[in-house]
Amino acid sequence: MALADKTSEGEKVLILAVQAGANADAVKQKDYLEKLVAAYPNDERALTALGNYHFAQQEFAQAIANFKKATEVAPTYSPAFNILGYAYRQQGNYADAEHVFKKYVELIPNDPNPYDSYAELLLKMGKFEDSIAQYRKALDVDPHFVPSHFGIAADLMYMGKPEDATAELQKMAAGARNDGELRTALFGLAVVDTDRGKLDLALDNLTKQFSVAEKKKDAAAMAGDLRAKGNILEQMHRYDDAAQQFNKSLQLIEASALSQEIRDNAKLLHHYNLAAVAIGKKNYADAKSHAEQFR
Repeated sequence: MALADKTSEGEKVLILAVQAGANADAVKQKDYLEKLVAAYPNDERALTALGNYHFAQQEFAQAIANFKKATEVAPTYSPAFNILGYAYRQQGNYADAEHVFKKYVELIPNDPNPYDSYAELLLKMGKFEDSIAQYRKALDVDPHFVPSHFGIAADLMYMGKPEDATAELQKMAAGARNDGELRTALFGLAVVDTDRGKLDLALDNLTKQFSVAEKKKDAAAMAGDLRAKGNILEQMHRYDDAAQQFNKSLQLIEASALSQEIRDNAKLLHHYNLAAVAIGKKNYADAKSHAEQFR
């Protein structure tokens, strides 16, 4: 944002759109991106940015239209093929998704991400062994490609092999090169623990994840970890403890240096979380009150 006024008009609009997205202002974000595409109707990056907006809003038909135009304008622009495949997947159109992901592999065969993306489709289709094979191809290109380790663990979990999934994630944690990779591994462990009903272990891993963010005073990450703990405590019917985690999460955001828009959005989402707690406690009057404020 500090440089927005020193750029071209197109770059400035893109910066403003990114800022609106970061602040969860979807209406403003859409306005900027539509303005960008109107000014640059044959720019693959502008088209992909607008497609990404529609994808995030789960408006997949509109997203696909923009991504397809981007691939027609620039047939070698690989990012558009990647996200187009995901949009088809979200529609349940696995045949077109598979075709597009194979094209993505052809475009940049020496990059791990195309194999990882194709593996995600195969995971969604329930072809777990084939999915793992593609994830392994990604790791052959880059042994440190974290999403593929995470994906293999997901395949193993869905195959009913939680111990193997845990081992994959523990290996990922041991080889983590930075806090982001370590936090991703710990989150994966929490997911596997939750899936097999070991909710206390899931809470332990989320506490470890929180500690990693706490060292850097990463308020947004810490707040997210506390919300995740609140979600698990709800499943354990520990509703007061869940509410305590949700309250702490909001307090962290409010005391942070994050933008006012992000803090306002956190207050809004807090009503959603407290409504869920109230439903669990069968306090429907409070649940309705929070739901109305959220609405």
